[in-house]
Amino acid sequence: MDLTGNTIGINGAKSISESLQINSTLTSLNLWGNRIGDDGVKSILVSLQINSTFTTLYLGNNDIGD
Repeated sequence: MDLTGNTIGINGAKSISESLQINSTLTSLNLWGNRIGDDGVKSILVSLQINSTFTTLYLGNNDIGD
């Protein structure tokens, strides 16, 4: 799924995180340029520990880190 440049922010990242916990078909997600920040990434990564079908995540240009 390609969500490039939608500026979803932390709230959008949390919604995606919730969906990924129950997802059984999505394998790739492009979140380039969405300003999800550190907390958004953390939320998504927690979900990916639960998800066994997901293989590829793009996170460039998201205000992550220092």
